Amino acid sequence: MFSRFTAVIFHALPLLAAAATTGSCPDKHTLRCCNSAADASEGLVQGLLDSLGLEGITGLVGLGCGDLLSPTGCTGKSLCCSGNSGDLVQVAVGCISVGVDL
Repeated sequence: MFSRFTAVIFHALPLLAAAATTGSCPDKHTLRCCNSAADASEGLVQGLLDSLGLEGITGLVGLGCGDLLSPTGCTGKSLCCSGNSGDLVQVAVGCISVGVDL
């Protein structure tokens, strides 16, 4: 009985932690898990944004982003982002650091 309870709690904790951080995102922002984050004005990031046709982007950009509630969990940066370049490239724009890495 105790082992089942422990297993349920163990698997539920990441979901509870993610749910707790969603309240930190402003309207029209989505909580994302990104491998890294950098300023849009940095040379390599600006080059990537230009190659994707994303012009006029400023502020924090998430790189290698995915769903925060993925089965593998978030081992990177938790960010609130207002836009996403697409599932294939996994670049999120208009990001704000949540300050909680899961």
